[in-house]
Amino acid sequence: MLVIGDVEPQPTLELVRKYYGGWKPGYQAPQVPAEPEQTAERRVDVSYPGNTLPIVWLGYKAEAYEPSNRTLLASQVLCELLFGETSELYRKLVLEDQVVESLQGELGTNRDPGLIDVIARVKDPANVDSVLAAIDAAIAHSQQQPPSPEKLAAIKSRLRYSFLMSLDSPPNVARQVVRLIAVTGSFNGVEETYATFEQVTAEDVLAAAQRYLVSQRRTIAVLRGEG
Repeated sequence: MLVIGDVEPQPTLELVRKYYGGWKPGYQAPQVPAEPEQTAERRVDVSYPGNTLPIVWLGYKAEAYEPSNRTLLASQVLCELLFGETSELYRKLVLEDQVVESLQGELGTNRDPGLIDVIARVKDPANVDSVLAAIDAAIAHSQQQPPSPEKLAAIKSRLRYSFLMSLDSPPNVARQVVRLIAVTGSFNGVEETYATFEQVTAEDVLAAAQRYLVSQRRTIAVLRGEG
């Protein structure tokens, strides 16, 4: 339970004990065997009724979220570097060529092994393959050359301050911190996550690109509307 906002601690704790003190442990999650390593690229094309733009969705297998795993958290820095609004690929596909309506990349935050998602909403179905090729080219470059110190510092600063700026109301504080508390089991997960971000080096980002963003770890889904 999270209590967020300007409250009186003692009366609040008394109410918590009164209404929740009798709760007993309930559902126990079963032990789920680990999924085998993916060894080859997979692709699925999905057509569905509807008049929507095509979506190219790349899911790269990653480990369970662990706030002290510097290489894993470096993959979020990598996502900002490659697919964020200040990235070269975003500028080319979204702003200059205007072949993509939106582009984003994000590390999933999960107790179980999750995904690093790269999602592009393509304006013209004829450009799906060229957009995918542009994404692959950007990834390949990131696997050969680490980011500059200036870019790395800017991205780390953006991650930190965008998080802090999102804590602008009690409901938003709850939404932001509960995710990491649920995954890590501790409020310290928030502090540890951003402490690890500060420790990420350019070599960590290079290692993340070489470890995670490889074809044998990914599934490509292309969703196309039929309208």
